[in-house]
Amino acid sequence: MDLAQTVAPSRWAKAIRFAGVALLVLGVIVLVSRLTGNHGQAPTPPQLAEATPTVDQGALTPAARAVADRFVMTAVAGKKIGDSWALLDPTYPGKSDFRSRADWVAASKGEGLPLVPTGYAFERKDVTMTVKGVYPGSMDLTVVIVPTDKKNFRARSFDLSLKRHGSGDNPRWLVDYWMTDYQAGKPAAPK
Repeated sequence: MDLAQTVAPSRWAKAIRFAGVALLVLGVIVLVSRLTGNHGQAPTPPQLAEATPTVDQGALTPAARAVADRFVMTAVAGKKIGDSWALLDPTYPGKSDFRSRADWVAASKGEGLPLVPTGYAFERKDVTMTVKGVYPGSMDLTVVIVPTDKKNFRARSFDLSLKRHGSGDNPRWLVDYWMTDYQAGKPAAPK
């Protein structure tokens, strides 16, 4: 046997050394995995806390009611529509399509506003509002409008959402949503 063969490791020795190092690395990975608490399971996504609404009719403060009333009597009724611009929250669906109050008023005379109208004339005394749900920072209302002309029109129900801005005793409320409430079934013919 010559000197080169004695000094140079055999292929088997190299393979055993490589396998030993690989096994050591694998053992460290398993140890770290066990210590961190992830036992081979996929990580669970964080759960979002769902806000459970409360139904509190007292939550409809005079300030919140005034904003809802004014929105219904301007934008929905089609009277003094420009006054409703300042009542809209920036998140109101479709508000971003209008650059200003003037655009909002112009749309009411042409292409239309992003809201569902009643389709008939009504007065303030024809409108009833009840709290549907109160969330942190917002409130959902059910708005029922009973027409003055009950022979030709029927009452309609709408959903209105108010968003609270500010804190303390005098928060500012803005309209965040307005849509017709779902009504199942076919409407009866007027009597």
